[in-house]
Amino acid sequence: MALVAGMRGEWHRAATLIDATGSALGLIHGRWEALEPDEVPLAEQLRRGVGDGAISRQEASIARLEDSGIRVVTILDHDYPVNLRMVFNRPPVLFVRGALEPANRWTVAVVGTGRPSPAGIERAEALSGDLVDLGCTVVSGLDGGTSAASHRAALARGGRTIAVLGAGIGHVQAPEHRELADEIAAHGALVSPFWPDAPPATGTFPLQNAVLSGLSAAVAVIEGGAEGSSGALARVAFGQARPVFFVDGLSAEEEWARRHLDRGLGRVVRGADEVARATRVLTAPRDQATLP
Repeated sequence: MALVAGMRGEWHRAATLIDATGSALGLIHGRWEALEPDEVPLAEQLRRGVGDGAISRQEASIARLEDSGIRVVTILDHDYPVNLRMVFNRPPVLFVRGALEPANRWTVAVVGTGRPSPAGIERAEALSGDLVDLGCTVVSGLDGGTSAASHRAALARGGRTIAVLGAGIGHVQAPEHRELADEIAAHGALVSPFWPDAPPATGTFPLQNAVLSGLSAAVAVIEGGAEGSSGALARVAFGQARPVFFVDGLSAEEEWARRHLDRGLGRVVRGADEVARATRVLTAPRDQATLP
């Protein structure tokens, strides 16, 4: 924790160094034999940032978190999600409440806007519910609107859902979201790359999007504008080489979606079957890549 504090913009580089050395403590203590020469300056910067007593203080903090039901999962742990491990902008640490299934690669992010239309809510509920019926895990952001509808629909069908937060797990503030968060933790997981008491801020949302897309085998966009959360997440997903699905109707409503489609980026889908077919083939082992 102390090693990456204040380095949000460099998290993916810190994760790479920790992974290369096989130990955060080894990185701090200068065991850099496995590093490339151009990685050593950052290793030195990280070591200088760890003050006296920081490690023991963080160990005590982690023990208190675990007592409250929040686990700390690092890039070195076996339960760090396999999808996220494979992207370049992975965080070195995740805070988790609930159960991760790290080998489960068949996950789809269902995203939209914080102020969805009634039609958008219906699309999100239908797609999320149908996806879990097919055995998929639905990922979204627990930030109201489309995300809340996606989580609730997945839970209503008895499926798994994962919420990736744009703040610490302790900052689920709205009463209706706290109740939903408890349900998600019981039937999936709450995940955040931020210390549990970290408040939401402008700089946290790009990192939330990186984790949300990185956890997922694909991203399905329900509705939203180019400069809103949907457009931003689609851009992150393209950068991570994730398939992006535009739910039927979005390209007619939003010019930004049409521009992506015209450039050969993204695909229009009409339902969960199309999403499931594309993502199952991508995520299943080669000898099990059967269509649902």
